[in-house]
Amino acid sequence: MKVRALLLLTVFIASAHQILLGATSGDWTYSVSGSQATITGYSGAGGAVEIPAVVAGFSVVKVGDDSSPIFGAGNTTVTSVTIPDSVTSIGYYAFGSCTSLASVTIPDSVTSIADLAFRACTSLTSITVDADNSNYSSVDGVLFNKLQTSLIQYSIGKSDDSYTIPDSVTSIRESAFRSCTSLTSITIPDSVTSIGEFAFNKCTSLTSITIPDSVTSIGYYAFRFCTSLASVTIPDSVTSIADFAFRACTSLTSITVDADNSNYSSVDGVLFNKLQTSLIQYSIGKSDDSYTIPDSVTSIGTRAFDSCTNLASVTIPDSVTSIGNSAFSYCTNLASVTIPDSVTSIGGYAFYGCASLASVMLPTRFIDDYSSFALSSDQVLLYESSVARDLLSNNFAAGRTLGRADVTDSPASYDLYTAGDVSAAEAASRTLGQQDVTASPSVYDLHTSTELAEATAAARTIVNVSARVNIGAGETVIQGFVVLGESKQLLIRAVGPKLADLGVPSPLPDPTMTIYRTRYDGQPNDVVAIIDDWKGHPEQANVPDVAAIRAAMTTAGAFPLEPTETFQGRPFMTDDTSSAAALLTLDVGVYTVQVSSADEGVGEVLVEVYEVAE
Repeated sequence: MKVRALLLLTVFIASAHQILLGATSGDWTYSVSGSQATITGYSGAGGAVEIPAVVAGFSVVKVGDDSSPIFGAGNTTVTSVTIPDSVTSIGYYAFGSCTSLASVTIPDSVTSIADLAFRACTSLTSITVDADNSNYSSVDGVLFNKLQTSLIQYSIGKSDDSYTIPDSVTSIRESAFRSCTSLTSITIPDSVTSIGEFAFNKCTSLTSITIPDSVTSIGYYAFRFCTSLASVTIPDSVTSIADFAFRACTSLTSITVDADNSNYSSVDGVLFNKLQTSLIQYSIGKSDDSYTIPDSVTSIGTRAFDSCTNLASVTIPDSVTSIGNSAFSYCTNLASVTIPDSVTSIGGYAFYGCASLASVMLPTRFIDDYSSFALSSDQVLLYESSVARDLLSNNFAAGRTLGRADVTDSPASYDLYTAGDVSAAEAASRTLGQQDVTASPSVYDLHTSTELAEATAAARTIVNVSARVNIGAGETVIQGFVVLGESKQLLIRAVGPKLADLGVPSPLPDPTMTIYRTRYDGQPNDVVAIIDDWKGHPEQANVPDVAAIRAAMTTAGAFPLEPTETFQGRPFMTDDTSSAAALLTLDVGVYTVQVSSADEGVGEVLVEVYEVAE
């Protein structure tokens, strides 16, 4: 991984580059706890790589510090890795996104392999475990626990188009088949009882799943982005299906639930709870352009209709009382929706990305909330009565039109002034104000510029620290700062797309940032926050306080990330939701902001730190 560190020379800014990245020995970067070393990075030429058993006299016991891949995201030079007998632990995402890595050899002293250790290793065809290892085993390049009851990792780069899971397996681990794009079919035996999160995520060639009667749980995002998956059959044994299990399965036309299942049911390929009071998942790939929700339904689940691009209309019955987060997000052909008066709650981002949505009829109770549903005032139509559904005369769009007509028809009644009148009044007021100050300066408690400069220096305030850097493939930029004296509220930003409005030709499309607080006890630095899109993702549990972040940008004098007709005399219309921004109160200490690309893009990024008064 290429890393750029920025040394910011002010009285209160310092770089923690070495503290963050640790010590270096040859091609290897490492950290030390006690007398044991953890490999955290590599800068060599690649090829067949052997991880050392000892660095600078310290025994290497772990590979990866659970924060970033040791070879850097997107590494294309490393083709094989041999791990020494001294290593007992392989960290989270340790070899992640090492796209040319074809084989890994794991010795008998390894007792712990974290989830996603080999994520996105798209060329990996072989994982070999020493036969004497008491915790893990491998068969035909596939990683299992020792007893082969848990399938941990299928080698992503294997070219086989089908795979039969052994009868000994009872659980399929998180991301076990993630991004295995060659597989068109997978046979799951009756021994399997649980399918982990992201288990088949991005298996884009997988066409169908028959899930055996032994399975009781299907994990979060288990089949996400299985874009060729056309049908799913859920047996009566399944008691738990996590959120988003079939998200972005764009070819899915049928979800069928066994009639004897006591928790779930299906009608015409749509997934419900057993009593059909909750609509859980509409099959995204269904070709119908309209759908009427059954009268039994009282709740529409989170992302229930997400990315159903064929639907132009959905009829919601009066039985429905709640609509979940992002329920209709990215329904790009949905033209209009009427929310019945029975609905008392609507989740955030309910209509996010509905590009064709012209109108949504809402009960008046939602008059102050529509923007949180990702609706504009021009789309909202309010009604007073569930019986008459009479549109109010002060509807947002209609009200603006009527208001403009009132003013233009009877301008005298509105006590209007021309632009010239306002300018003359401002000029006269400024002149009078200047005369007041110069005539009686003691009344205004004035200070000289020297006094102000001395006061500013004494305050030791972080006002605005920034750096603009061009990030290449797999690169990371690190900016450091120090909080002294007392805790401070800081606005921290990594800005990409909005830079286009400032004339930057190639801004970074999707920056992400991790904020660390330095530790001095030999332990890895504390992760304060990991920030991607500044408004958050529709599916995340803790939605950021966007209003507070927006207000902090205004207070600090930071340029806005949202569209505005003019900023300092130029158009500023990019709607930048992909940049990262956070409003944090940080204790005294040494901090670093590590910025990289969330989607392996390249381009220029502006990293900024502002102090904002609480």
